[in-house]
Amino acid sequence: MISAINTRYIAIYVGSATPIQESVKDYPGVELYFTDGADVEHQIDLALLNNLHCPVKLAFVGGNQAEHFANLYHGTWIRETPTVEEELIRFWEN
Repeated sequence: MISAINTRYIAIYVGSATPIQESVKDYPGVELYFTDGADVEHQIDLALLNNLHCPVKLAFVGGNQAEHFANLYHGTWIRETPTVEEELIRFWEN
């Protein structure tokens, strides 16, 4: 359940090719970003610049690089597994 009307629910996929299920795409207020290449950090910065005054529930999805950025940006790392969508929704709802 959404706890605050202005909360941003963000998933940043780092170098990921996983298809996204409708349950994640249809989550109210979700923002999905797909980053890859040499300028991943710049891509992340641009994604996070919107609505800086809003609280954020930020997840990074992927392997070791996603874990690195989760630590760098104080987000949550979710390893890319077959249950990644369920884990994302559980993270956003808690």
